[in-house]
Amino acid sequence: MSDEVIARLPSKLEAIKLAQTVSGLEDKEICAGLGIDPGQWSRIKHGAAHFPTNRETDYYDLVGNEIPLRWLAIQRGYELKRRLSEVEMENEILHARVAELEARYQTIVEFVKATGVTPR
Repeated sequence: MSDEVIARLPSKLEAIKLAQTVSGLEDKEICAGLGIDPGQWSRIKHGAAHFPTNRETDYYDLVGNEIPLRWLAIQRGYELKRRLSEVEMENEILHARVAELEARYQTIVEFVKATGVTPR
């Protein structure tokens, strides 16, 4: 979902609803996953009750997206960037090192071809 689409949402409530729509989960699945009474969930979706703020991250995990969080960041003029785990950072470093070594290897191969030296 693009930031442009999310930015056009008029409220966080609409972002919460869109997050559910994108997930494909039904109301009963949301209620069961968050331990919320179906009547409470209905009131939340109709703007008659507030979403429990201490359950937001659970909601993001359940629906598999962070649309409400992204909406809030956009409204406040921020961009969200997911922090990399240690393994992901190490992976990026290793990919860069492999690319550097491949470039060096290519330089050596081109030099050998240019000099006419036949490798054994």
